[in-house]
Amino acid sequence: MSSLNAELRDPLVKTFQGVSESMFKVTHMIMNYAPIGVFALIAVTVANFGFASLVPLAKLVVLVYAAILFFAFAVLGLIAKLFGFSVIKLMRIFKDELVLAYSTASSETVLPRVIEKMEAYGAPKAICSFVVPTGYSFNLDGSRCTKVSRRSLSLSCTVSTCRSASNCCWC
Repeated sequence: MSSLNAELRDPLVKTFQGVSESMFKVTHMIMNYAPIGVFALIAVTVANFGFASLVPLAKLVVLVYAAILFFAFAVLGLIAKLFGFSVIKLMRIFKDELVLAYSTASSETVLPRVIEKMEAYGAPKAICSFVVPTGYSFNLDGSRCTKVSRRSLSLSCTVSTCRSASNCCWC
């Protein structure tokens, strides 16, 4: 596109920007309803199995959150301190995006909001629009490994909870 002269290129770029912003807006509107879906799933579980079915789930959630918090503050906090920035400050900046990404189990859903925040904190739009999506694309392998390790952590916590719930002693 850079080889096109400005009068041909500008309308095309504006069209692509409009489509991109429209898609991000639609994604944002849809993701606002994700908590309602989670509530509905929990309501169905309680309706079918009673409130007692939530006790093992609550124990599992507490265990997983404790492991994630330990990793976020102990491991990432140490690395951040070595490089001269604060994990707490970063979490304050991206708190809404962290909650949405965690509640939907997908970091891709917060892509447009991360770009907006980066622009709000002074990064040029042209750089944000290129670097953030490119980073998402190039880090897919890493995120798959992270998802595998996160799922491994969740799986081990789940197995432990199921074992204790069924009073089974596995060797």
